[in-house]
Amino acid sequence: MTIFVLTFILSFLFVIFNNKISKLVNIFDYPDKKRKLHKAVSSPIGGVLIFLITIIFIIDLFFKRGIF
Repeated sequence: MTIFVLTFILSFLFVIFNNKISKLVNIFDYPDKKRKLHKAVSSPIGGVLIFLITIIFIIDLFFKRGIF
């Protein structure tokens, strides 16, 4: 239950501070008119969020099964 709350809060904070995190890390995706279809500069931080949440769930699963 606590992992669910932790990942929910982490997701919520990433959604709210998405642009600030991108500016802090200086990661942006610029359209190049060849392969990218978006028109405006976008932030690729969403993939990092999915990765972090998956890692948190895997670690929690290992702790519950007594592997770590």
